[in-house]
Amino acid sequence: MAMDRQELAELLASMALLLELAGENTFKIRAYQGASRTIGKLTEDLDELYRSGKLETIKGIGRAIARHIAEYAETGTIEEYRQLKSTVAPSLLELVKIPGLGPKKAMAVHAALGVNSIGELEYACRENRLIALNGFGEKTQQAVLRGIEYMKKFQGSLLLAEAWPLAERVAAYLLEQDGLTAAQVAGEVRRRCPTVREIVVVVQADAAGLAALEGILTAMPGVEQVTSPETGCFAATLSVGISLLIRVAAVAEFPTALCLFTGNERHVAELIRLAGEQGWTLAGGRLVTADGKAVPVAAEADVYRKLGLDYPEPELREGQDEIALAARQRLPVLVQPGDLRGAFHMHTTYSDGTASLAAMGEAAATRGWSYIGITDHSRTAVYAGGLSLGQIQAQRQEIERLNANRPDCLILAGIESDILPDGSLDYPDDILAQFDFVIASVHSAFRQSAAEKTKRLKKAMQNRYVTMLGHPTGRILLAREEYPLDMPEIIQTAADTGTIIEINASPYRLDLDWTWCRVAREKGVLLSVNPDAHGVAELDSVVYGVAVARKGGLTAANLLNTRERPEMLTLLKRKR
Repeated sequence: MAMDRQELAELLASMALLLELAGENTFKIRAYQGASRTIGKLTEDLDELYRSGKLETIKGIGRAIARHIAEYAETGTIEEYRQLKSTVAPSLLELVKIPGLGPKKAMAVHAALGVNSIGELEYACRENRLIALNGFGEKTQQAVLRGIEYMKKFQGSLLLAEAWPLAERVAAYLLEQDGLTAAQVAGEVRRRCPTVREIVVVVQADAAGLAALEGILTAMPGVEQVTSPETGCFAATLSVGISLLIRVAAVAEFPTALCLFTGNERHVAELIRLAGEQGWTLAGGRLVTADGKAVPVAAEADVYRKLGLDYPEPELREGQDEIALAARQRLPVLVQPGDLRGAFHMHTTYSDGTASLAAMGEAAATRGWSYIGITDHSRTAVYAGGLSLGQIQAQRQEIERLNANRPDCLILAGIESDILPDGSLDYPDDILAQFDFVIASVHSAFRQSAAEKTKRLKKAMQNRYVTMLGHPTGRILLAREEYPLDMPEIIQTAADTGTIIEINASPYRLDLDWTWCRVAREKGVLLSVNPDAHGVAELDSVVYGVAVARKGGLTAANLLNTRERPEMLTLLKRKR
């Protein structure tokens, strides 16, 4: 069986954490951290490297880690991982999950206060016990409390990029079973919510299928604790930590059930209200007239049509103004992945990417794109191998050579320049002017106040060479909240200066959030779906960015990278 590269990467990352908690030396810890990142982004065939004895040719993989990889290939596990895990207190593994705490501080509170759970740590903070500890203080204690609150808020959630394929696998599994004739993902996944608490699948079943469904779910890999709280409804917990809800409908009820279990509560309540205005009821998978007759519904769109509405795409069904727009035939024609003509914001081996310039250009061409924008990190990002002035020139020359040999996919020379705490960029204007475009992003000084951060970003956008604002709110989904920011003011400044705002399509960011996309659209701000790719495979993250754009009601006309090359180049230069 082929090695699961992501599972192996996670295993090596866990070993690095366990080594740190066990007090191992920094060099060994960093070796495992680096190996985890390398394996996770590896583009070569790992199994072939193992079979040919070439594991140690991978950058950052030494003899000891190569032995671990070989052991994993042969047994599916690593014995040293098991041994390490047995020596570390389970409570420490729980504490290090708190954003802002980290292994060293977790060990300190565990040793000094005997804290063995997140609940005990929260109590210790409320009692001000962390303040007196060496290396802590009041600010750290407050940061730990915020981390606990954030963790409690999102416990039992998955990223959309994790939940979406999982939900599709559940639906596919159910479709293979006798008596189940249809299965479609609904709920948060179908609405493309950035994080997902519950996977919902609507199933069409005959009587035999319904009778067998509890057993089918119990036997499904990764499913725990199946219950049936009501007829036609099955609930379970998945081993990944989120809920699974299965709603069963008869053939005639399936389209209506799919509609009712896709929209959020506000959306569905509005549909029920509209049905009531006609003297109808909408419930239990059926649309029924005042005299008790079922309204024939052959497809989900028919539910909306019978209520006098255009069909709103699933992403829009959040109880905003989609029903009002549908009633007036004013719903937007949402952008689709196939509308993209290229992408910006990607890193190469010049900084912290895993693929060469040539490989990224080739991958873009195979996706049918006619342009890409390379943005390796700038010099302040030492941790990410930010580019020196000499490297900038070398990269520009390589890009020119590649463009001369492959005109079908234009490579643009950009940079992701750090916005410094005072709002200036980390290259002078004469250097910024040499790039085809500049993405300005915040990577430091996150603890500034909302006023300070807003002033900082506004100053950056007022620079004539700043083409785009990168990951504007700084969030890391399920790990770090947005930093305090006056977003209406930021969006207005983008409109005033002609600065493009990025929809960062990394599954860990999805930033700009969909709720702000609409505001940006109304202000006439141009946006761009950017993959923030650090390797070839991550170019495909644009699908998540397009989901954000669709959820925010954006059309192809609202995005930079739906434009053909000549128009795109004009828009890139409009501030200069």
